[in-house]
Amino acid sequence: MPHAEPGLPRLPFSDIQALLDALPIGVSIFGPDDRLLLINRAYGEVLAGAYTAIGELRADIVRRRLAEGEYGAGEQAAKYARATSDRLSAPQIRRRRRMNGRTIEIRNAPLAGGGLASTIADVTTLVETEAELSRRLADIEEMLAHIQHGIMLFDKENRLLAHNELVERLFDLPPGLLHRGRTVMEAVGALRALGEYGSEAEADEFLRRWHGRDRTAPSLHQRVTRTGRVLEVRSSPTRSGGHINTYTDITDLRTTEAELRRAKEQAEAGSAAKSRFLATIGHELLTPLNAVIGFSELLAGEARTPRWQAPAWPPRNEAAGGVNPARVAEFAGAILDAGKRLSALITAVLDVARIEVGSLDLAAEAIDPHRLVEVAVHQAAPAAEAAGIDLATTLPPSLPPLRGDARRLGQTLGHLLSNAVKFTPAGGHVMVEAETCEKDRLVLRVRDTGIGIAETDLEKVFLPFHQVEGGFARRFEGAGLGLFVSRAVAEAHGGSLTLESTPGKGTTAILALPVSSLPRTPHGVAICGGGGPQ
Repeated sequence: MPHAEPGLPRLPFSDIQALLDALPIGVSIFGPDDRLLLINRAYGEVLAGAYTAIGELRADIVRRRLAEGEYGAGEQAAKYARATSDRLSAPQIRRRRRMNGRTIEIRNAPLAGGGLASTIADVTTLVETEAELSRRLADIEEMLAHIQHGIMLFDKENRLLAHNELVERLFDLPPGLLHRGRTVMEAVGALRALGEYGSEAEADEFLRRWHGRDRTAPSLHQRVTRTGRVLEVRSSPTRSGGHINTYTDITDLRTTEAELRRAKEQAEAGSAAKSRFLATIGHELLTPLNAVIGFSELLAGEARTPRWQAPAWPPRNEAAGGVNPARVAEFAGAILDAGKRLSALITAVLDVARIEVGSLDLAAEAIDPHRLVEVAVHQAAPAAEAAGIDLATTLPPSLPPLRGDARRLGQTLGHLLSNAVKFTPAGGHVMVEAETCEKDRLVLRVRDTGIGIAETDLEKVFLPFHQVEGGFARRFEGAGLGLFVSRAVAEAHGGSLTLESTPGKGTTAILALPVSSLPRTPHGVAICGGGGPQ
């Protein structure tokens, strides 16, 4: 036993025993000769059933308990007994389970003058609590491992306490980058080094917003990782002063939303197309029908007019009952024009229907490009002359033949010329050019010096029933079907139809067709060459 400090009274043995008996944990003391000097009441209670006598050697006590099965059985029990018998040079802590199922914790410490002091406590409840806590932690870890959200828990000093593996997968992090005790700033710095926040300027801006965020209040934002994932990030404060971040992968949701938006836009475009169709077709049908009805009524009135009321000029044909031949011819011509316009419109509408169901039938015949252009220019010449527009062609003397539907291709070229004349002011020019590209593709260009088309509208004009100026206030007549049908015909021949235009300077329509090619399913084909200066 250690000596008392000088000047302090020495406690009698009975007082020491009383003091030890008052302790709630068992105490045993062995002298320098390794014999048991004393034990307290709690020692006997904790080791109930295990005999111990004052004066016994520690080695004898160990052998007896080993024989009684106090340490269990087998080599492990023998190993424990040897370790317990050895002299100590440093404090030691051991736990073991007794035969009665209780768990005890033994703490041994060598004394300064030799000998050994030992405490023993029943820690069964503590062990059971620890086991239950371990089971609950294991359940929580399993839950975190399977939950479909990345989770990070930080303490009030912004140090990482826990996270699940999904966080590492969502950010595609290398192993070990996130670990318990790492500060938020350390993690952010490591992520920045990986390029998670984009360029230096973008990273600086992100960190500026991040530093300015109040973590004592919940927050919600979205961000895109360097791998392209879209994450919804929620931050919530904890009662201990820290905060929890949860990360939800909404990449698929954003993709679905984009698809729904596109579907909605397409549905709205379809609805708008139907509205344009009704407005355009109504206007286009009424105009020639009014001509047919009006001139028919005039013809009927002309036939009923008495001879004495007829005007002196133009002279009447008495043999025809007083009907004016010149007036009849004029009215009949107007009716014929209106009928042709109605027929063309109905044909175009039927073509649109055939194209949309994939049943546009094409002939396969040899086509002379010179003849194709000549006929189309001849048909457009009267309108160009009436509008005061110069119409000309520039064709090489030798062009390879085409193979396809001459009527359809003629209609296509005719529509391009009609558009060029329609949208070119008086005094302007329309030119038809041709060239062969790479010996297997013929390119026809229809250039004009007209009003042009804005770049944003270059593809819109190929939509059915679409015109840049819509409604009944349109300055230019037409159902808005020609370019749609013309592109479909070009693609059905394995070619393409595109536009190049500058507002106020004119437009070039580029019709590219494969040489001597049979018609095939419509598809886009890139043309060779390009348009010249406007």
